[in-house]
Amino acid sequence: MSVFTIKEGYSDIIRELARDLYVELESIVEKVEYDTTGVRVSYHKRNSDKSIVKTTLHADAVICTVPLGILKRCIIPDMSDSISFEPQLPTWKTKVISSLGYGSLNKIALMFEKPFWDTSLHMFGRLNESSASRGEMFLFFSNGDRVKEELLVNKAMAVLANIYGNSCPKKPVSHVVTLWHRDRFAHGCYSFIGTNSSAEDYDVLFFAGEHTNRQYPATVHGAFLSGVRDAAAIADHFIGPAVSVNADSGENSMEESKKEEIMEEITVPEVQQPPMTEEKMEE
Repeated sequence: MSVFTIKEGYSDIIRELARDLYVELESIVEKVEYDTTGVRVSYHKRNSDKSIVKTTLHADAVICTVPLGILKRCIIPDMSDSISFEPQLPTWKTKVISSLGYGSLNKIALMFEKPFWDTSLHMFGRLNESSASRGEMFLFFSNGDRVKEELLVNKAMAVLANIYGNSCPKKPVSHVVTLWHRDRFAHGCYSFIGTNSSAEDYDVLFFAGEHTNRQYPATVHGAFLSGVRDAAAIADHFIGPAVSVNADSGENSMEESKKEEIMEEITVPEVQQPPMTEEKMEE
């Protein structure tokens, strides 16, 4: 497996994939109701005048891609800040959600006025000489969500000062520390097979996201391919199977000539805003 760095960042990929899609931003989902007639997703957003607009979106099918950390909170009784499912998710699905592990690995990004390191290097590191702090990683990753940002930044700066001496500034111009477990829309950042789970669990968790991809969990391409997989499943449900997609790799199992013939017969409708109802509420 090859590892690549996106030059302009992940946002370019997202913008390209979502270019012709209807996307409702800054909206917080409260409830997902589903039955044989379809799915209703209720959410709210705050307007510039501070009023809150509650909206219910109606759809034939829905792919839920919220992080595993959110799903774990959804199955906790009386968790007021989580998404509620009506009817409740089946026991076999909540068992899988509960058993899969969800970890956190944070980054510390430091900005300086000018480089004081060798800019010809793609990356650099430092071997830890102290056994007391062994296990902490450099440039800059941290698995401590409860540690204060200032302490993490100071530790990172101490490492740089040890490497570059007086060339290293006393402090950065600015810094950013990701704290994924504190993020109310994530509660973690990557999945793993927990002590009470197995690889087979990925095949029965029918929500898209990196945590549902058995072959590539905890990866960006794993999340993308899970979306391809479930989009194909929805297409199969409504228009019948046309192209077979491998659940994990996203590879097409149909001969190219056969696939082209079938795809010519399928008319893809234009993306339109889904039907929805709104209710405006004043605080």
